[in-house]
Amino acid sequence: MSFGAGRKGRFWDRLFCARCGDNLVDGKSFCIHPSIILETVSKREFVFSHVCQTVRDLSQMTWDIFDVYSAIMVGARSRKGLAMRWGTLSLVLGLLLFGIQGVIAQGETQQNVTVICSAESQLLINSYVQNRGESMEGYCFNDIVRPLEAILQTHAVSLTLIQYTPDMDIQIRFSASMEMYIEADIHGDPILQFFPYLKPEGLKQFPILSAHMAPTMGFSIPTYSSRIAVTNLAAGIIFYTLGRCDLTQRYLDEAANIGFVDNDGARDIRAAADTLFYRGNCAILDGNYLAAKEYFEAALPPDYDSVTQLNLRTNFAWTLLQLGEESQAFAVINDAVQMAEEVSTPGGSLSSFYPTALTRRAQLYALAFRYDEAIADMNSAIELDPTNPELYVLRGQITLYLYEWDRVLADYNRALELNPAYADAYYYRGILFYTQAHREEAVTLRAKMYQEFSPKVGQRFSPKLYQ
Repeated sequence: MSFGAGRKGRFWDRLFCARCGDNLVDGKSFCIHPSIILETVSKREFVFSHVCQTVRDLSQMTWDIFDVYSAIMVGARSRKGLAMRWGTLSLVLGLLLFGIQGVIAQGETQQNVTVICSAESQLLINSYVQNRGESMEGYCFNDIVRPLEAILQTHAVSLTLIQYTPDMDIQIRFSASMEMYIEADIHGDPILQFFPYLKPEGLKQFPILSAHMAPTMGFSIPTYSSRIAVTNLAAGIIFYTLGRCDLTQRYLDEAANIGFVDNDGARDIRAAADTLFYRGNCAILDGNYLAAKEYFEAALPPDYDSVTQLNLRTNFAWTLLQLGEESQAFAVINDAVQMAEEVSTPGGSLSSFYPTALTRRAQLYALAFRYDEAIADMNSAIELDPTNPELYVLRGQITLYLYEWDRVLADYNRALELNPAYADAYYYRGILFYTQAHREEAVTLRAKMYQEFSPKVGQRFSPKLYQ
């Protein structure tokens, strides 16, 4: 039976097809009316690159189903056969519709990301344009952002570039996927700094985990190949923040194959470790803790700064706890806490870093059901930073496991004394009231949090503790 032959064939031709020349799938001519495909594409917000594959899949599936249907119809002659024909037709049509849904579901819906471009100064940008002939998009290198835009568009992600201004709304800045900051080294060669901001949705269920190994990553980009490597890394990070780890792995591989170099032309070990960290987090999102352990362990050279060590070791220790390797987990985080203590000096730029390290270990102790040690760490952190309301809320959350309600309430109240607009304190105090059957107080606090405080920037999940 040839597709399109006879009365039934003309019906299917009118429904699905137009004349489309010698298009072949496995030697068979096929066609699907463009208006049907384009309407579906528009509704599902598909990108053009998926249309051809959709057409091929639908055509081949239709051929396979109608070949089976044709063979069954030929053998149906009796009343029993007639019933079988209608039953088979219903089954075939059901399979066809199910298959169409499956193919459509393979398409990618459109996503949007924002990248902020900034620079050390406009004078630096002018010198790159005038003296080096650089092509710039505001404060961004065109040979980085344009290939990046093309990569993202291939996977149904649109890119919006925003030029940084001193009066930029902080909400816009921290809702961006990343910021690209241009500065110069001592030779005048460009250095590109990445400031990745967003945390993948899947990681938000684990507040202790760091989304990025460090707040910033710097790359020397004097050559075209180094810029291609950085472009692929940027794509990998953006896909990671969108939770699309299959694409993250692909573009991290592309970046690693090209390689990164530091200012002296040597291999940039830190950049390689950043890619391992993202691979480890993706393994966590996939539930593959053994793979995550291997990635984090490989990313652990001893010469990183303490902030980087803390983020990396926190995720590594958490992963080890998931694998039941408790002693190794605390050996890993204890090293990070010790390094934080060594670099923290009262009144210095890292004065709050040691308390932050203690809170990380306290949360890990709590996960291991070692509540006394967790509270001891929180007590030490509060002694070092007594005006930080977040520390009181976190200690209250841990104390809650001991059912010591008065101490929990005292911590939440103290947090609100220090910051009357701190939404998390209202939220957790509302939960406490609810568990104690204080229903009216709980509802009032919950409404207060959502209506007055929650939208304010910086009131929920401070990056210092939870990023």
